[in-house]
Amino acid sequence: MDARSRSADQLVGTENTRQIPKFKVPITIREFTGPGGGDPTDPTRPGNLKLSYQSLLFARRNIWDVTQVEPLVQPSFHESVGAITLLDDYRRTTDRFYLNLLNSSGNIYNPQNIADGGVYDNGPPKFSVGDLQRIFERLRRAKAPTFPDGYYHALIDDRMLLHLQDDPRFQQVVQSSAYYSVPMSLVEDPRLFGPGRMPPAQGAINYMAQPNQMAFQGPGLGQVMPGADDAMLPSGFIFGGFRIFTTNNAFTSRVSLTYTAVPQQQQINHPTGSALRTAYMGWFFGSNAVGEVFGGAPEDGIPVRVRKNLNDDYQRFLILIWQAFLGLGLLNPDFVIAARTYGD
Repeated sequence: MDARSRSADQLVGTENTRQIPKFKVPITIREFTGPGGGDPTDPTRPGNLKLSYQSLLFARRNIWDVTQVEPLVQPSFHESVGAITLLDDYRRTTDRFYLNLLNSSGNIYNPQNIADGGVYDNGPPKFSVGDLQRIFERLRRAKAPTFPDGYYHALIDDRMLLHLQDDPRFQQVVQSSAYYSVPMSLVEDPRLFGPGRMPPAQGAINYMAQPNQMAFQGPGLGQVMPGADDAMLPSGFIFGGFRIFTTNNAFTSRVSLTYTAVPQQQQINHPTGSALRTAYMGWFFGSNAVGEVFGGAPEDGIPVRVRKNLNDDYQRFLILIWQAFLGLGLLNPDFVIAARTYGD
């Protein structure tokens, strides 16, 4: 108080001017295409999806809707098998772009906050509710902003979700009646269950009388509930200040750790001593951690398009790729923590 208080005749002046710290993060827009060439020795080789018109016309299933490509109209994603295959490749590829970027933050967290090369008295260590709480504290201390829903977000491997669900503290919370005994106005709040997935306030089930019914339906037990007509990511589940999503597209890493003791039934796969251990990943982050830029003039605001090769041997073949012009950059590394879990 004494430092910031001013006397009646004291001048503030213009000395000691302070500036808002700022820095530039250059993001380069590049052209990306898919699928890849499929050569494991040279993953940089471009590839394409090639379909014969004979197969398109005679196949029992709609491999590709030919009305989407005639006469020279550029096709788009739709419900045909080939289009879904291309769209899946685009989603998995760009998803890895984001995961690699989040993983480059340099902020690594092993269970119990043990550094790489460290020692665990009981291995293999598994991610727990306590680890989630420590990560929450680190993001708070880094002043990482939350997302508009009021939570930090997390994208975790299915193995990390399994280990989190194995924690008795997680089970106690999600199975507690108090966890579900909330006013119906909050049950309808999309911040709890995501838009389009809230249990109905009026219906066959009285959630106030049977609060655990929500657990039986799935969302309360931490299960991801995608909508049938939803092309976006599922709404995830909320726990410990995070909205948590799961992914089956995450990569693993190899980390040097020492185990001084391992349960006998796990010693074959996880021997004692120092060794490289397989780590299953999870990324925890706040808002504004990643910047993205889309280039060109994408029609209808869609960043990715399907492109057709016109060298089709007299319209005997349909040769397709997906194409996107985009750039990604890590804006605030302090807002991202890459966590790991180990074992079966």
